[in-house]
Amino acid sequence: MGKKNNVYSIEFKINVIETYNNGDEGGVKALSKKLGFRSHNMLTQWLKKYNEFGIAGLEDKRGKTEVAQKNIMTLLKKKY
Repeated sequence: MGKKNNVYSIEFKINVIETYNNGDEGGVKALSKKLGFRSHNMLTQWLKKYNEFGIAGLEDKRGKTEVAQKNIMTLLKKKY
C-alpha cells in the first residue's frame, strides 16, 4: 500500500520558502531532507509556483475555491 500524501498549509509553505530564500539551510535538496520530504521535487514546485504567482500559487486548487480565496486574502492582509 502506498504512502498517504501530506497536505501542507499555506503558512507552512511560506515559512519553508522564506527559509530557503534566506539561504540558512543550503539548497533545495538539503532543506527538503531536513524537513523529511520524500523528494525535493515538491519544494521545487512550491518555489516555482510562488515565484510565478505569489501566495496564490501555493493554494491547493483541489476544491474549496471560494474558501481558498478568502484564506489567501486573510493571509495577505496579515502579511502586508
